Amino acid sequence: MNTQSISERLRNYERVMRSNRASTTFTCLSSVRFQHSRQDDADDWNRTENNTDLKGPEKNSAPVLTAKSLQAKKKDSFVQFFREALPYITMHKQSLFVIHIPGNVMYDKNSQVFKSVMQDIIILRELGVKLVLVLGSDSQISKLTKLKGSEPKFATSKFGATRRITDEFGLEAAMEACGRNNIAVQAQLTKGPDVRLTRKHGDHYSDTSGWGNSNGSSRNLPVATSGNYVYAKRRGVVDGVDYGLTGEVVKIDKTSILETLEQGDVVLLSSLGFNAAGEVFNCVSRDIAVAAAIELSADKFIVLPEDGYLPKDKSYFTLPDAKKWMIENFARKDVEYSNLVQNHQAYAWLRNGGGGNATNNSNNSNKNGQQQQKVASTSSSKNNNGSEQQPINNNQKDKVNSWQRAMEMDFEWRVPSCPIEMCAATFACHCGVKRVHMVDPNTSGSLLVELFTSDGEGCMVAGDRYEGTRKATIYDCVGIHDMLQPLADAGIVVYRTEDQLRRDILSQNVSFFVIERDGNIIACASFTGYENGKSCEIGSFAVASEYRNEGRGDALLSYLEEYAAENGCERLFLLTTRTAEWFISRGFIFDGVAEDRSELIPNGKKVVPGRGSLLFSKTL
Repeated sequence: MNTQSISERLRNYERVMRSNRASTTFTCLSSVRFQHSRQDDADDWNRTENNTDLKGPEKNSAPVLTAKSLQAKKKDSFVQFFREALPYITMHKQSLFVIHIPGNVMYDKNSQVFKSVMQDIIILRELGVKLVLVLGSDSQISKLTKLKGSEPKFATSKFGATRRITDEFGLEAAMEACGRNNIAVQAQLTKGPDVRLTRKHGDHYSDTSGWGNSNGSSRNLPVATSGNYVYAKRRGVVDGVDYGLTGEVVKIDKTSILETLEQGDVVLLSSLGFNAAGEVFNCVSRDIAVAAAIELSADKFIVLPEDGYLPKDKSYFTLPDAKKWMIENFARKDVEYSNLVQNHQAYAWLRNGGGGNATNNSNNSNKNGQQQQKVASTSSSKNNNGSEQQPINNNQKDKVNSWQRAMEMDFEWRVPSCPIEMCAATFACHCGVKRVHMVDPNTSGSLLVELFTSDGEGCMVAGDRYEGTRKATIYDCVGIHDMLQPLADAGIVVYRTEDQLRRDILSQNVSFFVIERDGNIIACASFTGYENGKSCEIGSFAVASEYRNEGRGDALLSYLEEYAAENGCERLFLLTTRTAEWFISRGFIFDGVAEDRSELIPNGKKVVPGRGSLLFSKTL
């Protein structure tokens, strides 16, 4: 390097330092501008560093990725994320989430895992989500029990579930651990933002008075409230084992929790339960979490796996699919528990699902049955005698919508040898919870990615979506015809006779799908393939009037889109005259009047002349 080059670099360095000192003086007026000034000068210095000879034309002409360009890319990514997340932010606002935080996450309050989870929870709260946090404490209880001079004791039930035997030392340890957990969460929730940032945007927060409002009062938000919301009973002696002060959840004080949530507070539940005699019992936090999600009819139940376990082969399950997956991959392979799962009343809820009786029909080799089982998770299937079995949702005797009802029916939600998180998710959905998400807490930000992006980060079991959706049979023709007739009279759909519907249903290229509830068809749509299945048409899309505005149309459309993608379809299209806005809001693009855009119509598709149908399409 020559002397001139070195002196040139020194002059640039001095210029940067002078600029920095000037910027430092300017900080009193604007810290943000100071940062930008520092960044601009740093960019100049970087450019000087990357060009040892400023006179060389080749060095100056080479593109340099500066800090400014990186910052611009970061901003673009940030803006894009918010725009993509907006629909989810809107949907989740005022929704009720129950989140179970396991004991190993709560064990070390200074760990990055705990802090990351709490940061995500704070964001959820600020976005208007109503939160019930169930705090596990298994690890802490075991440690504190040893410190108090006793050894932790456990016993395994005939169902394969391991439970703690709680003595007086164990109960003291449980109360201490739960108190520490509550305090740790309350401390995290009390943390406010950087006051310098809030002052820049209106000074609605101060480090001494918290968040202010229009009437001059202030309140530190969010407030985390704990209480005696869990009613429990002594587990007693089971299979010859005295569980001491271990409790079983009887019910959740739903009314009090909902009132607390309406005040804007975050509700904290621990592993402690109480009875009318004023006794305290140590319960299983997962029991409390499952019971709370069911009793509160949670919009989402979020489970953070203790060991980070997530199903590897699938990231999404319908409820019947989840039951079938558990039986085929775990319960049936364990010889010790196989007969118990297949015959005991405790698992009647598990057997009743998965496209008919999953336990008895897994070896059904009927080709149509296999296709129907893949396409429609709650479709009827044939048993070994060849008779029709009804979908899970049409069987009323095992329907459960409360924790108390489930306990009255002697249901056991832990399935032997199955992952505990999958058991909790599937049972909660069976009892009425809409969606359950399993998210690995060890991945920073995984909770936000799962909830605010389309692909997600974890695994979901859906109890509300697609339930009762199946492929139509010729026995559904009358029901479909009766639903479409009023719409055909109004000119909304093309008229089809019952004979035409039968021919379409039996056709290789046309399929009808229906949503069935208690034996009645409440929604339907046709699905027709063209160009070897690369382009598919959705038609005859209808929802019964008494079930509109409840998400049935969205559920059916999402089902068809997923079915199309799984079968290699690249483009969906439809023709409509009256429902354009509905499909546009679901991502379909207007391509023009169908009669004028013949180049976009697949070969074999006939457009009814003079009808004026509008063409919409969506690329998968």
